[in-house]
Formats: sequence, structure tokens, C-alpha cells
Amino acid sequence: MYFVYHIPKVKIGMTHDLGTRVFEKQGYDPSEVQILYATRSMEEASELEIVYQKSFGYKVDRISYKDLMETKEPKSFKINVTDMTTTFPVWKFDVRKYLTKNLNKVINLNTGEEIKITQKLIDWIDVNSIDSMYTKGRTFVYNKALLKFVNNPKPNDIDVKYDLVTGEKEVSTKCSRCIFDEIRLWATERGLYQKLSLIHI
Repeated sequence: MYFVYHIPKVKIGMTHDLGTRVFEKQGYDPSEVQILYATRSMEEASELEIVYQKSFGYKVDRISYKDLMETKEPKSFKINVTDMTTTFPVWKFDVRKYLTKNLNKVINLNTGEEIKITQKLIDWIDVNSIDSMYTKGRTFVYNKALLKFVNNPKPNDIDVKYDLVTGEKEVSTKCSRCIFDEIRLWATERGLYQKLSLIHI
């Protein structure tokens, strides 16, 4: 998400990370910052930043945020791909910025698939990436989940009904994989339902 923000009597700016850029690095308190607009489109936010700067009478940035991101082309797209995961050289909270700078670059998986960095993919990675437990400043995604999203980029909105272990109620939930029948079968084969019944007696 990109934010156009206003610090009264100081400036109007734009960022995708208010917490790090505005609150931590610049030292402003959330009560001092007004959010003027929020959008998933970097181009839209970049254009509105200039519009607001003009309307509030602030100095207009000579280079828009969008153009600045395009000119800051990284020297190389440094990622580490294994059979299981794809790792990016940044923390999770910076992965959106890193991938935005590398928009349209390609991830080459060991299986031969080529995955282009798009805005939708960036949104997915931003949500599903995991910080590495072993190396600081690294975040990764599982390749299997990555390929599933690329091949079927739809939200997990399948409405599923399943019964609890007691079998007395039905609960509605939303899930991308209907695996509850398999779970019940697994529990039945091992006599877990019977054991739970004996415990409650």
C-alpha cells in the first residue's frame, strides 16, 4: 500500500512504509501525520503527491516518487533460489520496496519455470514471505506456494463447512484447500475420535 501523507507546516510526502520511513527514521509521532490518500498503485499515489503539494502550497518535488524508483535501478537482482525456496536479500518489511525496484525482472526456478515480477506477485510475496530464522536481513517464500499463486492468482475465498472433532456442530470457514475430509479420515483410522469419547466419559 502507498500512502500520501501530510505533516502540517512541514511537507507532503509519499511512502509505502510509514512506520519505518516517517515514524522511525524521521521521528514523527503518528498524531503529527495526516494520511491524505492510500492506494495500491504507486503511479496514482505519485501523481497525487504532486497535486497535494501544489494545492497546499508546498515545494513540489523535482522528481516524482515513481520516476525516482525507476531511476534507482539496482545493479543486480540478487536472489537465492533453491529447490524449496526463493530468498530475497532484505527483511520482510522491505521486500515490497525491493521487488518494486525490480519490477518486471524474472525469477528462474530450478525446475525451469520463469516467474516475472508483477505488482500482483509483489502483493502476494509481501503477505506470504517469511523472515529467515538463520540469516538476518533475509526473507523467503516457498516455491510450491509461489507457483500455485502464479498458476491460479485468485483469493482464498472457497467457503468450506466442516464438523468439529466431536461431530456435534458445523462451522463455516474460508480455505484455499479442502483437506478436512482427509484430516477426519486420518483421525478415524487412528481411533482418535474413540479416545476422545472415552476421555469425556
